[in-house]
Amino acid sequence: MLNDSINRLPESELLAIFDNAAIVLILVDREGRVVRINRAGSELVGAGNEKVMGLLAGEALRCVNLYGNENAVCGCTEECTRCDLRNLFSQVFNTSIDIEKRVGSITVAREGTPQTYKLLISANRVVIEKKQYVLLTIDDITKQKEQEEMLKKLVKTRDKLLSVIAHDLKSPLSVIIGFADYMVANFDKVEKEQINTFLEHIQQSSHDAYNLLDNLFEWTSNQWNKTSMIPKAVKVGDMCNDVLDFCRSIAKGKEVRIELAEHYSGFWVLDEDMIKTTLRNLVINSIKFTNRGGIVQLETAKNGETLRFVVSDTGIGICKEALESLFKGNGNGSSSGTESEKGSGLGLLICKEFVEKHGAQLEVASEVGKGTSISFSIPPAK
Repeated sequence: MLNDSINRLPESELLAIFDNAAIVLILVDREGRVVRINRAGSELVGAGNEKVMGLLAGEALRCVNLYGNENAVCGCTEECTRCDLRNLFSQVFNTSIDIEKRVGSITVAREGTPQTYKLLISANRVVIEKKQYVLLTIDDITKQKEQEEMLKKLVKTRDKLLSVIAHDLKSPLSVIIGFADYMVANFDKVEKEQINTFLEHIQQSSHDAYNLLDNLFEWTSNQWNKTSMIPKAVKVGDMCNDVLDFCRSIAKGKEVRIELAEHYSGFWVLDEDMIKTTLRNLVINSIKFTNRGGIVQLETAKNGETLRFVVSDTGIGICKEALESLFKGNGNGSSSGTESEKGSGLGLLICKEFVEKHGAQLEVASEVGKGTSISFSIPPAK
């Protein structure tokens, strides 16, 4: 038992071991007041032993729930009932049963900014001069948990990439290879009209493959925070025309009319590449789900203090079930277009992430059989 080991050591040796331990050690009494804290603990709380002795644990650690609230008392607020540290040492005092290596967290105020630490906590009974204390052993595992989350994200990204490469990219490439091989093998037999049809299929599949690769690059870059915001004053009308010019060949191949409706002709501060990518994906997606002879419109307008972008179509619309999973990134948000066009769902994910970087949200309104409208409003630059 820990008490027996402590009682056999001279006080000076015990204090030396306590103070120099690489892990955080905090000795608290039944009220939760700090009796002693070692050097590692002082580094965590940002104050030496003499400054925190006698303070309640939350005060010593600068618990965020006490910061800036003169009336709050450690152990007496509603948030205290959910405090991992307080619950652990209180449990040990009440049950006399030690607790080993329990994962918990605490949010503290560091220079006025809340900062959450992930902790591995042990709480052991200690008797010193017939008085009961609890020794808190705390290991800061924040970086370890961050690395675990990063690894999970890496695995998820890898799986998505493999899925896109194995299925979504393979489809347009197979079409290109199939028609090209056929024309090479039957060059003298293929009629001019048939060649034109084959070339249209190759053209469409080439666009699909290019857009997919472009989205794949944008998405993976954004997953690893390599996509930086570069806001600048952009002439909105010119930017929208560039987007529609890029999409015209896709729309023409499907006989869908795309047009710039009412639009804001002034300048707005935004990341041009991100918003172009967003609008391009939304327009292409609208073309995908619009029948031949349909219309896709891009509209911009000042809406109070914000600039509103709207991409609308006269397409087949989206059912309620599909709307709920549209931006979840689980593969359920993607389906075949009106002419069996394939998609990975990455385009809409990119739109969502890029729009959110601008402090906005995507809004979707759709009616099955009548069409869909997707919009977002960018606030003015701060």
